Amino acid sequence: MRTSLIAQPSLSEQEKIAVIQSVSKIMQQAYVFPNVGQRMATQLTANLTNKLYRKLDDPVAFAARLTDDLVSVSHDKHIRVFFDPEWVKAAKTAVTKQDSLAVLYRDLASWKKDNFGFKAINVLPGNIGYLKLDAMMDVKFGGETGVAAMNYLSNVDALIIDLRENHGGSNMGSLIASYLFDGEPVQLAELHLREGNKIIQEWTLAHVPGKRMPDTPVYILTSNFTFSAAEAIAQRLKVLKRAITIGEKSGGGAHITEQRVATDRFCVFVPFGRSIGDPTKETDWEGVGVIPDISVPANDAFDTAYQLALSNLSKTSSGSTVNYQWYLENANAKATAVSLPVTLLDSYAGDYADMKIRINEGRLTFQKGKQMIYRLTPINSETFLVEGMPYLRLKFIKENNRVSTLIRVYDNGMERKSNRVE
Repeated sequence: MRTSLIAQPSLSEQEKIAVIQSVSKIMQQAYVFPNVGQRMATQLTANLTNKLYRKLDDPVAFAARLTDDLVSVSHDKHIRVFFDPEWVKAAKTAVTKQDSLAVLYRDLASWKKDNFGFKAINVLPGNIGYLKLDAMMDVKFGGETGVAAMNYLSNVDALIIDLRENHGGSNMGSLIASYLFDGEPVQLAELHLREGNKIIQEWTLAHVPGKRMPDTPVYILTSNFTFSAAEAIAQRLKVLKRAITIGEKSGGGAHITEQRVATDRFCVFVPFGRSIGDPTKETDWEGVGVIPDISVPANDAFDTAYQLALSNLSKTSSGSTVNYQWYLENANAKATAVSLPVTLLDSYAGDYADMKIRINEGRLTFQKGKQMIYRLTPINSETFLVEGMPYLRLKFIKENNRVSTLIRVYDNGMERKSNRVE
């Protein structure tokens, strides 16, 4: 939702009354729970009668105050009143299909710059996939990006989906989830609408471009900011036992919303239905949030998921060519910093064949020939990770209380020794 930076005419009392009357009517007629919709309308009317909005002449501040008052009654974080004359004008004058599409597409440029919410895609050491998804865009716009992301990750041995900074949106979650099951249809959502008491079911897609990942372990990261459509996919995959959720209890927004015109300069997001997280129990997560399987602070969720993924794979993938235990030890070393005395680090500094070990800003560095310089992270007092080369460790050997040898240890078990140059 955009608000023009150009100065707007201040509000008159007549416009305030018109906005309150329109918003109240919308809530009465459309809000998911009729009794709550009536209570919100009653509250706005009482506030107007008591002149609580008299000093609010700025339209943006007025919209924010109405939002606060509506949420104070409903406790529904989806409700929002906006001052947006541009959107209202476009929506009210839309006559043809092209006009309606123009309204939908007006933010397309900014969505593209945001890469439709796909912020990071990576294959981590140990062949663990990582997808950071910060928005659930409509697949009409972001579908190609979603397909590309899932195809890129199609050969990983486990997948981490990071929704910690995802505040919801549209139906991208259904596309992503469809890759996580085989071709048999799986119900992803059940939407209960107020109008006509309709029930709409959403299922996995019968066809997705590329390879499905029905047997790939999935870990979903959540925070208290995770909301709405992001919660929906986390909750459903949790209930289906298709993913392990890790992090904090999410924001608690299970309602379905739509944007409606209120007046010539104001519009409102009104929840008109609710998403059922577990159709067998007809419960949702509104006001409650998705309770993670493993509760940890959001900042610790990634490390927890990554280490758990490697640990589980190390126990279940005995025939794999990937040394999961090796990468688990790496991850543990990075998560639990080992502090070594400077005198010990000094004893390791030197030349070993064509390799140089130096101290820089209190840390050891490694350089082979004229190649790049890499920083070292200690696993213990004699073994170090090489940052940027997760398959390699350096181990220092002492003879007669003096460091004499540097051993390069590889994740496949191979070792190469180099004697210290005197």
